Amino acid sequence: MWNQIYSYIRFALCYTKDNLCNTPLTERRCIMEKDHIFTSTRLTFRGINETDTKLLVKWRSDETVIRYFRNPVPVTEAGHTKWYRESYSSNPNRYDFIIFEKKFGQAIGTVGVNDLNRESESCEISYMIAESAFQRKGYAVEAIGAMMDFMLTEDIRHFFAEIHSDNLASIRTIKKLGYEAYTQRPPFLIYHKVY
Repeated sequence: MWNQIYSYIRFALCYTKDNLCNTPLTERRCIMEKDHIFTSTRLTFRGINETDTKLLVKWRSDETVIRYFRNPVPVTEAGHTKWYRESYSSNPNRYDFIIFEKKFGQAIGTVGVNDLNRESESCEISYMIAESAFQRKGYAVEAIGAMMDFMLTEDIRHFFAEIHSDNLASIRTIKKLGYEAYTQRPPFLIYHKVY
């Protein structure tokens, strides 16, 4: 019975807006696409696209959001569009999703994976809850958990998160999900979780 439930969950988590990947994973491994859509209890996740430029630039230009980023410099629409077209859209090892809060349908942030390595079954999780009204309400924990669940259907078992050492809220968030300190690259701490 549990195998059937697990297979159903894996099947339900794996679809795109065109339902191109709806074969149960017991029959075929689902390869993630940039336009995947998936859900969790309170959230819906949609792969970013070029029409999200204004929203992403707004978030990436907010000092309170980007202060703990690796590159805490505001971006421009032209810069973001260039990155999207020349780097992101053809990168098979990075997937970013807009997080929508289901009740109001509002975009509240992003979650994604970087440095996806299928051979080592590993990736780095990235996330931000950019809309302040939705911070500290458990959405980051839910979004990261849903992203990890989705990546498990892709046979990814090792998850890393690189967090600025001053970002105490993010450190608490990742620890709630069972991540443990792994190493550091000052001023960043690297956390790890294995399934």
